Amino acid sequence: MGRFQQGYVYEAFGSWHVRYYVTEIMDGKPKRVQKSHRLCAKDQKHHSRKCKPVQLLCQEWMRTVNVGQANEQDMRVVDFWEQRYLPYLEKHKKASTVLGYKQIWNQHLKAHFGDVTLQSYKAHLGHQFLLGLTDTQGRRTLLHIKSLASGILKRAINEGRIELNPWRNVELPDEAKASKPTLHYTLEEAENIISTLVDHVDCQLVMALSCFMGLRPGEISGLKWDDFDENAVHIRRAVVRGIVGTTKTPSQSRLFRSSSRSRFPSTCGVRNVETQKEDGFSRAKLAILLRCET
Repeated sequence: MGRFQQGYVYEAFGSWHVRYYVTEIMDGKPKRVQKSHRLCAKDQKHHSRKCKPVQLLCQEWMRTVNVGQANEQDMRVVDFWEQRYLPYLEKHKKASTVLGYKQIWNQHLKAHFGDVTLQSYKAHLGHQFLLGLTDTQGRRTLLHIKSLASGILKRAINEGRIELNPWRNVELPDEAKASKPTLHYTLEEAENIISTLVDHVDCQLVMALSCFMGLRPGEISGLKWDDFDENAVHIRRAVVRGIVGTTKTPSQSRLFRSSSRSRFPSTCGVRNVETQKEDGFSRAKLAILLRCET
């Protein structure tokens, strides 16, 4: 939010001028820039910087500056998301993170913010919004929604558009329900799936990597032949919506070493594996996988 300014009157080249500051976005960051405006010539009527005629001219000009700065800095939250925050996310965050934020925005926050501007948003609106979601969303989802909403307004603060973040004072409703545990396949179910896919060894590989090694879909998509050697499988990258990047966090780049003991029972129905890189590409990788354990 633009701060109120009175301006500083000074004499230069036989005239009275007023000096003030405006906030401009330069290289994607807000910056205070000094400006000046000529008020009038110095004469018998305008003989002093503190005389009433000069002060009235200064006040009239600074009124337009203060109003203009306030209107320029304020904008609808949905416009700030599209024009400022989303481009910032796409430049600085991982593709998987951006994808998750987009989902939360489109499913929940876009309709909530509607035509509300950054400067008119109040904390009680956020609390009422979360309260209305308690019947359909779990506590974990509400935390994700609050985190994104708070991040949007925090960015607005950094750009000098608002002074306080209303979402910092928004508490989760007491009615928020604990999120349900994440469902997963049992060992028997995973083995049955892999056995059923005996004629599709590439699909067997995907399911084995996911069920027995805990790889995310993006990590599986990011695997290359060079990530498999005689003794290990290296997890070095992830692919999200066709964008190749690092794993979700640097610490999740990891290594699975091989063992002489098979990871899966022989009843999984995996075919004999060839090591040729053509038709046996997925089979060769699966052969290494069958000897792997974390």
